[in-house]
Formats: sequence, C-alpha cells, structure tokens
Amino acid sequence: MLDILQSYIIKGAILFVIIQAMLSLQQTLYERSMKAQLEQEMFQMSSVLASDLQCVSTDTSSLTVYFMIADTNRLQFKIGDSLSFATSQMHTIDYSITKPSTYYILNRSVDAGTALPVGRNLIRFQCLFIDASGNTLTPTPLSATNRVKINSILIVAKMQTTTATNDTVWSTWQAKIYPQNL
Repeated sequence: MLDILQSYIIKGAILFVIIQAMLSLQQTLYERSMKAQLEQEMFQMSSVLASDLQCVSTDTSSLTVYFMIADTNRLQFKIGDSLSFATSQMHTIDYSITKPSTYYILNRSVDAGTALPVGRNLIRFQCLFIDASGNTLTPTPLSATNRVKINSILIVAKMQTTTATNDTVWSTWQAKIYPQNL
C-alpha cells in the first residue's frame, strides 16, 4: 500500500515538472514572437524614415536646404521625386510624435495630407542634427541659419511592449543618416 502511495506521489511530481516546463516553453515562445513582431515594426519604421532622409533635397541654385522644421521630436523637410531632386517635383514630408497613451506614435504625412502612423509603441524618439564638423547643432528647434548647416542626422528610437504576462520586450534602433544631397 505504501509503495502505491509513493508511486502516485512520484508520478504527480513528474507531472508537475512536465507541466511547468511546458508553461515555461510556451511563455518563452510567446516572448520571442512578441520580440520578433516588435523588431519588424522597428525595421519598417526605420526603413521609411531612413529612405525619406536620404532624399532630403537641396536647391543647388540658391543653396537652400529644405528643412522647414528640425526639432528633437519633429522633422519637416522636402524631398525630390527622383535622384535629380528637381525643385518642381518636391514633396513635403512631415514626421511628428503623438502620445495617445503611455507610448508615443511616430506619424508621417506627405504634402500636408493625413498623418499616418509609421512607428508605434515608441518610448523614445530623438533626432540630433550634426554639422559638417561633427558638432551637434543646438538649441532645438533649429533656427533657419542652423538648418542650413545640417550635414547628418542621428536618430535614436526605442520601442517597447508588454506581454500578457507583464514581461517587457523592447527593440532599439540608432542610425546616423547622411542625406545624399547635403
């Protein structure tokens, strides 16, 4: 009788360990899935932003740089339709941050159209503007005089989300972008 009781206790302990291992594995898979999804969102946002910034245009006839707003959390600039950067084909791109909840959203609008989100779940988004000497231009927002001096832009973005079990998952992106035409 005692042997049967001990056998049930051992089986119960083994079953408990197996269930705990399965729950742990399921949690790990869920967290990895959330991390992959967040990294894909970060990649999509950074691709759009980097692509736009590569096309910032300069009117070479008047040496005017088409940055209208250059702030730590807002950018507005003109880009050309093609590599020719013809001023007759310019479009205004506006990136701005909104905070409808605990996270920020990076919105993008073209030619004053509807602002569409390109980045969600941001907990940090910052732009630093750098001149040809490598110095950070301050204060922000930049004056018209300093906007002409922009040579590169350092962008830091961090996204975060919380899983169903309250574990935090995050993804960070940092890039120094050198627009082709500056």
